[in-house]
Amino acid sequence: MPRTSELCPYYAVNAISMTVLTLFAKYRRQRNMLSWDQKVRIIELWNESKSCVTVRRKFIIEYGLNGREKYSAPSNKIIGELVQHFQQYGSVHPQRKGKSGNKRTVRTPEKLAEVRQSVARSPCKSLSRRALTLGISKQMTHKCLKDDLKLFPYRITVHHLLGQDDISRRLQMCQWFHKQMEDHPDWIENVWFSDEAHFHLNGAVNNHNNVFWGNEKPDMVAPKSLKGPKVTAWCALNSKYGMMGPYWFEEDGQTVTVNQVRYRTVIDHFFQDLKSTVTTRDLPKVVFMQDGAPPHTANETIEHLYSKFGDCYNVIGVKLDIEWAPHSPDLNPLDFFFWGAAKAEIYKNSPRTLADLKESVSAFTRGVSVALCKRVIENFAVRINACANRQGRHIEHVNYHSCA
Repeated sequence: MPRTSELCPYYAVNAISMTVLTLFAKYRRQRNMLSWDQKVRIIELWNESKSCVTVRRKFIIEYGLNGREKYSAPSNKIIGELVQHFQQYGSVHPQRKGKSGNKRTVRTPEKLAEVRQSVARSPCKSLSRRALTLGISKQMTHKCLKDDLKLFPYRITVHHLLGQDDISRRLQMCQWFHKQMEDHPDWIENVWFSDEAHFHLNGAVNNHNNVFWGNEKPDMVAPKSLKGPKVTAWCALNSKYGMMGPYWFEEDGQTVTVNQVRYRTVIDHFFQDLKSTVTTRDLPKVVFMQDGAPPHTANETIEHLYSKFGDCYNVIGVKLDIEWAPHSPDLNPLDFFFWGAAKAEIYKNSPRTLADLKESVSAFTRGVSVALCKRVIENFAVRINACANRQGRHIEHVNYHSCA
């Protein structure tokens, strides 16, 4: 009868592999079963005889290994490797390596100085790249940063880049708002803040890699960008009447880009709803605020706004007599409150279609109370004072309440 290996070579190969694995496992057990004293004794016996066979024979006699127990004694190969290890490292202990592949190092003052200098040169470098550059393990680098240098990995916030002209115009705007609210405490109740925003189906922002190692929160920002299928909503917020909107930029059920013609159409819809919401007494006092998007600043759009809301003192915007400073989302209540809160809530349910996304935005807008809008405008006043005290610079990445 033919053997199994002749019928199927696979079984023969498998049997050989299992035999090799069994012998290797036995070899590992023999090596790991040796205690520290036994390893030291093996080195002593080697120094006396210089023979692995003699060392093994004496080892069996000294430790009383009889019968089958003598097979658990270290093999000649294990004895030879142990002697070679001792001659190379001067110790019978194994030389381990960390996960990074580098030998273990001690957090000496010299190593701490290298890490400190590395942070001073490149505070935004990632932990893995810093460890690779310094030639020490990732774990050791992390301990040096956290435990010894007492540093914290701050996340860099995402904001628009401000030029010197932007900072000056922000300062002038904040000073003007502060004076208006100080001279006329009820004036802010007449201001309707407006803005449009894109809601993307893939709207999550990855800020994981924007890290700054330091012992204080950094005064720096990073750019942002979003892409993908979207809907575009326009809303307005007032401290006395609450939210109004959303109004969608779409045609035949499809999202379209915002241009001056479509923007004026949204303004018409908003103004019609405004007349039915605001009292006859408050309507002439309405102050309309918009930012500096190109469709907002077109000459036809400005004339259209004046025809709806009155003279220049009833419209606030970029390039107008009463100017809203460019690149100031940290001061617009729609930007610093509504859009962020809406996206944080809407994306919890992971909308799958644009129709689901629109319904979620509309539902969230309806749920914003007048009392909440009033608190938001109170926070707007705090932000205005803080921005003025910071001479027009960004405020969101610092504790702006302490600056107000």
